[in-house]
Amino acid sequence: MKLWLGTRCAVLCCLVIGALPTPLAAQEKPPEKPAATTPVPKPEAAKAPAFVVDLSGPTVKSYAVDPGTYRIVLYNAIPGMKYAIRSGAVEMAQQPVVVLPTGSAVGLIDLPNSADLKSCLAALADTKSLLTAAREADVPALEQKIRANIAGCGKEELTYVSGVLAQTVYETELEVQIPDDARRTLTVARQGLEWNVTMTTLARGRLQTLFGWMFAPNHDEAYFSDSIGDNKFAVKPRLEDDGALTNLPAVLFTWLPTSQAFSNVQHGPTMGLGVTLGSDSRPAFLGGYMIRWNQNYGVAVGLAVYPHQRLDGKYTVDQVLTTSLEPNQLNRDALKVNFFVGGVIRFGTDPRKEIPEKPAAGGEKAAAPKTGGK
Repeated sequence: MKLWLGTRCAVLCCLVIGALPTPLAAQEKPPEKPAATTPVPKPEAAKAPAFVVDLSGPTVKSYAVDPGTYRIVLYNAIPGMKYAIRSGAVEMAQQPVVVLPTGSAVGLIDLPNSADLKSCLAALADTKSLLTAAREADVPALEQKIRANIAGCGKEELTYVSGVLAQTVYETELEVQIPDDARRTLTVARQGLEWNVTMTTLARGRLQTLFGWMFAPNHDEAYFSDSIGDNKFAVKPRLEDDGALTNLPAVLFTWLPTSQAFSNVQHGPTMGLGVTLGSDSRPAFLGGYMIRWNQNYGVAVGLAVYPHQRLDGKYTVDQVLTTSLEPNQLNRDALKVNFFVGGVIRFGTDPRKEIPEKPAAGGEKAAAPKTGGK
């Protein structure tokens, strides 16, 4: 009996111990799935800043811009009108296609006979007038009227009218490059009408530096001690320089206004600093007027202020001296005004030489009308 009870107890203990979880099993966890990674989209290439040509404005206009590359965008264009855009050697054309968004409708679908119906009818009528407009100058007023009445339209009519309005803005796919100190002319044309827009990086004007070689009459009155025998010397004028010219190289400064920058001839006042050439160089201040061709070559005339040689007040002409004196002992410098004339040159490129423009990536194809709003 004792043996049977002991066996039963041993079996029961084994079953209880087997049912209990082991410490190792309690710590084990099912392996976690790795988190799904979302691919990071690649950033798009930055677009060049837009240069807007407003077709409802003047047909000839000039704008000051910063140097750089610009993409050309047309504003207040007639939807469906074909526009040709020229810049340098590049010419592109907008195709006369009106692109309507999916889901647009021209007819009235489910509007009640109310004030909303009247306003939507007015918006649809003005949209038709926009599509058949004869002048770009009419586009802003028509757009304003359409936007004032479009709220009364249903979903389909709203999509249609918004799609037409969006196509008053055209992305031309043309990029214009303009460096510093330069000008570019952009031409937009359609059916015999042209808009000529000038882009310039000169702003109001620019201060320019030129090198000049000037010539001034020799008005020096130099004296020397001439031997007259018996170890005596007389003060005499130096006559061999009469009628000679004084060489006066100089650095000149002039203001170039934008209105003259790209004409064949530029002119205006000038000032500068120079120095006389010779055994005793003397500084000079110059002021005058300059005429140039293509900004780089020209002539200048004016007045120069610089020291001229004069007889020192301690001596007189024909005065007899007992010792021979050097010229710098007999002469002194006196500031005098003198006339000058000479040539000028600017060491720079001709800003009228344009670098070639290029269309945006994708070739010189006609751009599809822009579908977004203004």
